[in-house]
Amino acid sequence: GLDDARADRCAALAVAGMQGIIGAWLVRRDAGADRDAEQAVADLSRALALLAEDGGR
Repeated sequence: GLDDARADRCAALAVAGMQGIIGAWLVRRDAGADRDAEQAVADLSRALALLAEDGGR
């Protein structure tokens, strides 16, 4: 129903926002950010991928 569509849109927006944050992080990493940040981004990316898969079902 309408609520499902709204929830899907909210989830998509949240994922898009997180991807934007990851993108900003990657730019900083390329500029010499530390290894911990790189690991955090990798973990977050994996979590988001799993979340997106769940949402697509």
